[in-house]
Amino acid sequence: MCGISERTKLTAEIFIKNLSLTNVKTEYLNELYDFFVELLLQVITEIEDSLDRVMIFGHNYALTNLCNALGNIEIDNVATSGFVQIEFEGTSWKSIKKG
Repeated sequence: MCGISERTKLTAEIFIKNLSLTNVKTEYLNELYDFFVELLLQVITEIEDSLDRVMIFGHNYALTNLCNALGNIEIDNVATSGFVQIEFEGTSWKSIKKG
């Protein structure tokens, strides 16, 4: 199993700082280092419902595929350090649908 890349950690830290985010809980999941969109969807549906915002940092192709599976705009490629925001209706991560 691969470890979390330092670049991924650094990118998350840069976004947190530049967006002036506070009260942030950061979690690094080794199983998402080199992942498929199906695994990412499973992890998302297991997020605690007490969390209303989540940022995911990782590698393509899963991120582009995730955006196309859950977003309402087709994206050719989420560029390195690219940012995509998807808003969902509802109150449970278990039942998210296209945003």
